[in-house]
Amino acid sequence: MKATAGEKIRGFDALQVVSYNILQADDGEKPTVGKIEVIRKQPFLLVPDLGQPLALSGNRHMLEKLMEQDGAKVWIVGRMQKERLKVVKYGVLRPVDSEKCKKKRFVPPLKPMMRLDPIKKK
Repeated sequence: MKATAGEKIRGFDALQVVSYNILQADDGEKPTVGKIEVIRKQPFLLVPDLGQPLALSGNRHMLEKLMEQDGAKVWIVGRMQKERLKVVKYGVLRPVDSEKCKKKRFVPPLKPMMRLDPIKKK
């Protein structure tokens, strides 16, 4: 069975998913998928194929939001800069569990993704 983004599958009460691939984000770029892990107060992305954590960089506010997602499965669109993935936008695929959320006073994001566009100076 194959479904495209936004397409509803009728006739099923539940689906069991074995695997999936995210082909592209809304802007056509292919995201990197992994799990957020905070190491020494720095956000990292654990990507199964890499074998080691990938350091994240970018806007301080966005990185703080990602660190609140410690343990969540996410997709990230960004660019590699000096052995770090500079985050342009991200989305949460599987949030952290509720017990962890309570301990960290987690507030779920209202939007499925964040994007920061450069501020144009006049």
